Amino acid sequence: MKQILLVVAIIFSALAINAQSQTGFVNFNKAPQSAVIYNLAFTDEAVSNALENKMKAYGKPKKVKDFLMYSNILITEISDKPVTIYFNVEKKSKKDNNNAVLTMLIANETDQFYTTSDHADLFKNAKKFLDSFEAPVIAANLELDINIKDEIVRKADKKLKKLRDDGIDYVNQKKKLEDKITENNNNVTATELELLKQQEALDILIKKRKN
Repeated sequence: MKQILLVVAIIFSALAINAQSQTGFVNFNKAPQSAVIYNLAFTDEAVSNALENKMKAYGKPKKVKDFLMYSNILITEISDKPVTIYFNVEKKSKKDNNNAVLTMLIANETDQFYTTSDHADLFKNAKKFLDSFEAPVIAANLELDINIKDEIVRKADKKLKKLRDDGIDYVNQKKKLEDKITENNNNVTATELELLKQQEALDILIKKRKN
């Protein structure tokens, strides 16, 4: 039992570690740059929406290659001086639609990138800042799920209304068809009687001819 609990504890610890951002390197302008990298078990759309919501107070970013650049902004959680932040959101792999990677690069006011070796405290703060994206990502993912379900409900409601309208049309068509059947039956009966009457008249005429 203790061994099982230990294994479970190790698994949960590993999950907790994987749920946190890490420092690493990414290529930018064909050169490796120190970065904070956050692997998230959410779609890239959810992460992108969360990023937009989280950073909207810092103004509109500029698109630089595959990154969104927020130039000379003051994020007190990271630094007491203005910094330039580069964000990139992409799928963990082309075929993986359920996991995304959020990457952050940090530069100074003159757009010189900071390195983890020279600015360890800065990147420590940056990791905490990036970890704070988890709640906004969860909220953004919930909104996407709500939108998806809302669209499903809307389509189902539209389909139901059409089916009900079709049902009314079918009832009306059935009534018209039943009326036509009744009219046709009456015409058949009347025609039978008329045929019988004319046949009798014909028979009388034919008998006169024989006589």
